[in-house]
Amino acid sequence: MKTIFDSKIGLIVVAIIIFVVAVGIGFTIENASDEKIVSRYSSIDSGGPLTARRDGYYSYMNRNESFEEQLPLTATDAINNGWIINSNCDLTNGRFFNKPEIPYLLGYDTTDDLLSIYLFSKEKMPEPWVNSNTVDTNLYPSINYEHSKLIIHFKDPANACSGNNN
Repeated sequence: MKTIFDSKIGLIVVAIIIFVVAVGIGFTIENASDEKIVSRYSSIDSGGPLTARRDGYYSYMNRNESFEEQLPLTATDAINNGWIINSNCDLTNGRFFNKPEIPYLLGYDTTDDLLSIYLFSKEKMPEPWVNSNTVDTNLYPSINYEHSKLIIHFKDPANACSGNNN
């Protein structure tokens, strides 16, 4: 008795069935949801250390030595990640949060969205940094010394605080 595999027509039919099944599996895998949750974040990147060149420009010594720090986009995320409320609400810069051993503060507005970053240094820094010769421990209790500061806003700080957010 002849089997289906002994005839050319039978082999063609089997090949077509295998092809259709393979295409079906391919489409199923392609259209399957990866179930990935894409989270938005802002980050700060040091860019790595620079070295001065003879021509007056700077170049990266080793790009692999840079760090990237993800910044919490909301005050709730900041608190959940160990940031501490550092200040009352500064009318032009928002409410700042600090984290021990981190050389900057994060500012949040009345909607608890990330508004600004407050960079500070004990060293005198060039412009656009400004020297803060007044120590305001009410607004910034963790920076109780004279320092250079640079505040960078991610959005318009006009409504940084309201009467109820102090």
